[in-house]
Amino acid sequence: MESAISSGRHAVSRRRSLAVSLGLVLDVAFGVAAGAAEPVEQDLKKAGFPPLAWYDALLELSRAPSGELRPVELERQMLIP
Repeated sequence: MESAISSGRHAVSRRRSLAVSLGLVLDVAFGVAAGAAEPVEQDLKKAGFPPLAWYDALLELSRAPSGELRPVELERQMLIP
């Protein structure tokens, strides 16, 4: 049972790291040009991954002190509409 818990924690940690990394990419991409994300969106779709907006939401949730945001707060924080 403990290995399942450890594995779950590792998966959450990996997802959070991925969200932070993609968040940095989003910050740069949208700071440079709004259209810069389109090729990334296409690559994610081809690879079977969720759209950038999902990662944007995860990033904002990971940045929140409690790890929680109300939907309206999340919408205000997100870079991708």
